[in-house]
Amino acid sequence: MTNDFLSMPPELSGISQALGIQRGEWGKGKCTMTVDVENFHTNKGGVAHGGLYTMMLDSSLGGALVSTLKKDEWCATTQLVTSFIDAAKIGDSLTATGRIVRRGRNVAHLEGEITTQSGRLIATAKGTWAIWESRPANLNIRRADVIFEVLKNSIDEGLKGKGEWIFKNNLQTKSRMDVEIISKLSNDIDVSGDIGAFRISEKVTDIEGKSLHNDVSELRRGSDGQLYLIFEKGDIKVRKHVEEGSNSIRIIGNHESPESWRYFIEEGDLKMHLWFVADELAIDYIYQ
Repeated sequence: MTNDFLSMPPELSGISQALGIQRGEWGKGKCTMTVDVENFHTNKGGVAHGGLYTMMLDSSLGGALVSTLKKDEWCATTQLVTSFIDAAKIGDSLTATGRIVRRGRNVAHLEGEITTQSGRLIATAKGTWAIWESRPANLNIRRADVIFEVLKNSIDEGLKGKGEWIFKNNLQTKSRMDVEIISKLSNDIDVSGDIGAFRISEKVTDIEGKSLHNDVSELRRGSDGQLYLIFEKGDIKVRKHVEEGSNSIRIIGNHESPESWRYFIEEGDLKMHLWFVADELAIDYIYQ
């Protein structure tokens, strides 16, 4: 099965970000999550709280399964048994590794462990996940309301961005972006009251004002509740799946438009990263 049909790594949950957990290795039925233990992770005894281990193991085991799912498939934890072997202290770097033991059509069994940078075993887990061919109707999609509020508040004044175009880790040019947020979609539907739909017009120039790129796209939610980005590429109307995080959205590449990009809030600023090739950052923007 090609990567075009497999799920992308989901946006980290707000609780993972609050705890400082990061995703490491991903793919082919394996996923790792990492964190450096800090004072706020500790319990009264001065060692990392067991909830941190459970969170990391649930995320790494679940991530291992998600890496093998088709884009329309969904899964959920039904059982997770965690064993606490040793205590992690402030300064320890922890890695949780999850992998698939056995997977069927509707059920998967996974296992994993947490180790320190020296290889010391901290905790282990075994779990069971349910799998559905599509999202169950009773499961709501997480919405990136923080991003939508920024867009909605920019309808009158728009956004201005500045950033860099990078190719193979080398700076190619610095550029500026003017973004107009429009409250009407192409079919003249007024969406000013809908926090989940916007028309976005982007104009990118280099520092001297030479035009580099112009683009108009629409963010709108389908009847299934899923968010999509829609735009025209030549004679083709492209619809791209949008993954929503607690404070981010990621537009996922497909065979019609392989590039992917991500809007996210960091230190109070709206930022954008774009990749033409997976894991190779090409554009880095910050908006004002």
